[in-house]
Amino acid sequence: SPLSPAANVQPEINGYSMPSGQKQAGYSAFLEPKKPSWLSRLWKTAKLSDEEMNEDGYVNLQRSNSKIMQIAHLPVNLVRNALKKSTVEPGTLILVRHGESEWNHNKTFTGWADPDLTEQGKREVEHAARLLMEGGYKIDVVFTSRLKRAIRSVWILLQEFNEVYLPVFKSWRLNERMYGALTGLCKKQTADALGHELV
Repeated sequence: SPLSPAANVQPEINGYSMPSGQKQAGYSAFLEPKKPSWLSRLWKTAKLSDEEMNEDGYVNLQRSNSKIMQIAHLPVNLVRNALKKSTVEPGTLILVRHGESEWNHNKTFTGWADPDLTEQGKREVEHAARLLMEGGYKIDVVFTSRLKRAIRSVWILLQEFNEVYLPVFKSWRLNERMYGALTGLCKKQTADALGHELV
């Protein structure tokens, strides 16, 4: 009997293609860690699964060596790492909050809602970029959330640095915390109703 056209189609969950034969749905499939092998326990390194790395675009940052080559180079790498002194300077982590959003301006619980920046918020990010340039900071790579206010803040910041070509990786894991039922409520009115200490 002929195969149906949908037999080889990979289903999409929240905009992501799921591997064929995937039993779980949603983000839980990406969050399930693989059981560590004896090799990863030996190295004592925590590695993300291929699906999780593909989801946010990090897979291109990793070397693609085969397992056999990794095992073959293991003794050499262990000896080399034990003998050599580290000459690599540690990097600098720069944390920049997004500019004022429309809901920040209205004093509204935002969470995972996706309002844009206000004009004041755009000016705040431009000012932050100038302060970073005055401090002599250099940017190599940018990580941001999937929220519009954060992504637009990154665009403005990189435009000010004149480095719009830099790689930008977006992940929902960097989203603001989820406020649940509080999302969209006025902070002042909620504090008056439930108590300022609670809110």
